Amino acid sequence: MATIEMPAFDAPDDSWLVYADALQAAGDPRGELIAINHAIATNTGAKGQSSKSERAALLKEHAEAIYGSLGDQLGPFEIEWKWCVVERLTLTVEPRHDLAALAKALLASPILEQLQALRLVVKTPTETVVKLGPVLETLAAGLPESCTSLEIIDERAQRSRILVSADYDPSSNLVELGSLDTLWSMKQLESLRLVVADTEQIELGTIDAPALREFAFLGLRWAQPYSGSSRMAQTLAEASWPKLESLALRIPETYTYSWPEQYGAYRPVARYDEENEYYDDYYDDDGYHEDVNWSAEFGGLLQALRKTPLRRLSMTSFASSANLLRAFSDHGLPETLKVLDLSESDLNDENVEWFTSNAGLLAQLDSLDLSDTLISDPSPLAALDCEVVHSTGSGARYRFSVGME
Repeated sequence: MATIEMPAFDAPDDSWLVYADALQAAGDPRGELIAINHAIATNTGAKGQSSKSERAALLKEHAEAIYGSLGDQLGPFEIEWKWCVVERLTLTVEPRHDLAALAKALLASPILEQLQALRLVVKTPTETVVKLGPVLETLAAGLPESCTSLEIIDERAQRSRILVSADYDPSSNLVELGSLDTLWSMKQLESLRLVVADTEQIELGTIDAPALREFAFLGLRWAQPYSGSSRMAQTLAEASWPKLESLALRIPETYTYSWPEQYGAYRPVARYDEENEYYDDYYDDDGYHEDVNWSAEFGGLLQALRKTPLRRLSMTSFASSANLLRAFSDHGLPETLKVLDLSESDLNDENVEWFTSNAGLLAQLDSLDLSDTLISDPSPLAALDCEVVHSTGSGARYRFSVGME
């Protein structure tokens, strides 16, 4: 392809259209790709759909020139385009893929230039473990400075709602990330989103992220802190992320059952199969749950967050509702906070009084998200100054379920 200098990603439209003309004159298919993507962005309806068909035909005809050998390494991948730049590349991999070859092909691909965001989705149709550590090391060392957003998603964990185990030490995650020190070496990283099974198995490393603005850490189990705070909470409290504006943590708690249900389980345990002769003896088992001392667990983190420009805090899928609210009372909230998301949790009508009694603590909020909670009467919350987003739902959706041995 032509070696004409590419404009900056946020350059004016005119600069990109002039660049497109130069590419087309040089016989570079990216020139036509820019023109088509511009038409898609500025047209809707039938005309826009027609342009999308044109783009598909162009990409198929010039696949090697545009993608390099990347397309040979795996099946369909998703690209969100702007001009001829990839705004977000989604790669979906399985155990059958050669991950080392995939990483090599991606780093050699023409689409790497000015790549903005990478989304890596890992499917595990069998019980084969996918070890991402080595490929993440390769990508972290080779991705361009323009790539500031990264998502790593365990697809099975994303569609599961419970982690089931016969003891308090669950089976290994089917997607192993290795140490996240690899990712923290990407100093340009502004957004990191991780969807995993057991968060306790993730090696968070030492978080030194000078550019990070958004971090989401979503799993099916938050390790039970027995004395003081857990290793995860301590690592988050010690993090250096001076620009952090959004933090999302899913904090599912532990329940013990004689016979746990397995609908939506990440890795079903054979002994708890519903057809088992003992299943009917335990069908009404509601489980045993020990409240988590969230104030002890997140005290250090909440205090540390007050030193950041945090605008959005999301803590979801918790059961020990009063204890989490007490953590906010004990340690406060960042003065910069505008959105507090406590959705998909076991917050209930007994907790409503806390919100009205702590209106001063919440005074800086623009929005309080209490959707899909057990609160049936939100009317007292009208006294708060912020918008309250509410819906009555099933409460804490995710949990770690431990069955009898």
